[in-house]
Amino acid sequence: MRSSDILLFERLEVEANEVRGKAVPYSPNRDFPFKAPLMKGTTDPGSGNLPRMSEWQIGFAVYLSGRRSFLIGKTTGVYRVKGGGYEDGPILDDENGTRELTGGQLKKIAMRELEANDRINRILEGYGFLVAAEPAGYFDYEGFPCTAGVYMVSAETRMDELLRKISMFDQKNHLDTLQRNAVRDMLDGMGRYMGSLLALLHENQLCWGSDIYTDLRNAHIGNFVVGFESRNSLFVGMVDFDHYLLASCLGIAGPRITRKHLKEVQEYERKRIKTDIETPSFFSMWGDPIPFLPSLNKCLGGMAVAFDRGYETMDSKPVQLDISLLEQLRTV
Repeated sequence: MRSSDILLFERLEVEANEVRGKAVPYSPNRDFPFKAPLMKGTTDPGSGNLPRMSEWQIGFAVYLSGRRSFLIGKTTGVYRVKGGGYEDGPILDDENGTRELTGGQLKKIAMRELEANDRINRILEGYGFLVAAEPAGYFDYEGFPCTAGVYMVSAETRMDELLRKISMFDQKNHLDTLQRNAVRDMLDGMGRYMGSLLALLHENQLCWGSDIYTDLRNAHIGNFVVGFESRNSLFVGMVDFDHYLLASCLGIAGPRITRKHLKEVQEYERKRIKTDIETPSFFSMWGDPIPFLPSLNKCLGGMAVAFDRGYETMDSKPVQLDISLLEQLRTV
């Protein structure tokens, strides 16, 4: 399977290298087709940006996924490596006394996210929802404190990436009535799906992960991903659980908070995602912001209403896709 098989739109190809370290499966019962860790970035191990490692194998073509992530296709599936873009060196956070890695993950955070993803997947599957990523394993890089979580993915196109494509097409070609109706129906279905996913997390005493004081959050439209359920339908998934939270009353391992604080964070997440939908901003990795024309603002308003409706009903019906619309969006 190729990475492009799960992407609605083309992505930039970059290069990854095989480096020294350990490639460890998340579970012995799951496929993990890596013999050594892969890392995105410079091909020169002596440049100072990466640790000096021997036995480099150069030339793995991979797709950009995020600031510190990339996709690679294997015969067993498509895998997303999160934390394998270590290029700029460590950053020391003196205020909190913790060390954050630019482009990488601390091992304890990577392992927590793998476990959170697995736990949340089981919840979603129990309600009949498809999941966007299954934990597959992790890369322990030799020579510096960086670990990358590895996930087998079935959905990768980011929601803000899709909205940006729609906006670009409308700016260039001006959607006609049929196209605008197709966009409206698709965004209504996605809004419903997004609300349902968030409600399921909250119903099970979890939060996606948000700081109500700093607005640092996993709960934003860029962490909703879109994938193909069939040739004519889409589903929406969730990714990035490195800051997830759960109620202390659950009595299980994880970053726990009081039920009262959990409720505050849940309400904040619902409000902020709805605001994201109504006034979308686009991450710099997808390009400069392109504002929606007034003709599409009603579609965003409908998507926000559908998000609230999905939050109340928890509905997992697939989103119908107009293939001709997708082909047209791919031209910009």
